[in-house]
Amino acid sequence: MTRKKFLPRAMFAVLGVVLFVYAQAPQFSPAPGLPVVVGEGSGFIVLADVNRDGKLDLITQHLQQRAVTVQLGDGTGRFAPAPGSPIKLAYSPGDIKLGDVNGDGVLDLAVTGGERDSVDIFIGDGNGGFNRAPGAPFLVSASTEFNTGLQLMDINSVTVLINGNNGFAPAPGSPFHAGPGAYHLAIGDVNRDGKTDIAASSFEGKAVTVLLGR
Repeated sequence: MTRKKFLPRAMFAVLGVVLFVYAQAPQFSPAPGLPVVVGEGSGFIVLADVNRDGKLDLITQHLQQRAVTVQLGDGTGRFAPAPGSPIKLAYSPGDIKLGDVNGDGVLDLAVTGGERDSVDIFIGDGNGGFNRAPGAPFLVSASTEFNTGLQLMDINSVTVLINGNNGFAPAPGSPFHAGPGAYHLAIGDVNRDGKTDIAASSFEGKAVTVLLGR
């Protein structure tokens, strides 16, 4: 009887030690080659495969340097500057997003102007390089307020620019009133009618305006 009682207690003690060691193990460890030097005034960060090698790359915007930096990842956590990086701008970038705006299967770069209400489009070459699209930057409105919100979506329905054969042009009725001091946007079908809707947060943080797509 003594032996039968002793074995479960011994097993419990060993299990407790294993659980304690597991709980103390670090959940994250530094990637090799840290830190990744990208430039001063770093802000928004995007991870995306811009050179189509199946490995995530690092895209960052820099307010002080007026630039966007592209770093190509090797799949181990290391990054190296892409051809043509950094992308120099004539303004401080507000927001950055990546998406295939010209339908060639390669990610392109969209940058809002932090000092003017406009959007710059840079077409990706598939190797990590980007070239400004014809006609860019595209004026969103006559406003000169700080522009931070940007979304890339396939919609034809806060200002909405439609991507056409000759570049971007305002959607009918744009700009749409999105409440006082609209600061950030989210896109989705909130009323389940199959149409894209827009939610805009207030700069004061007191309200969210929802615009239903038609």
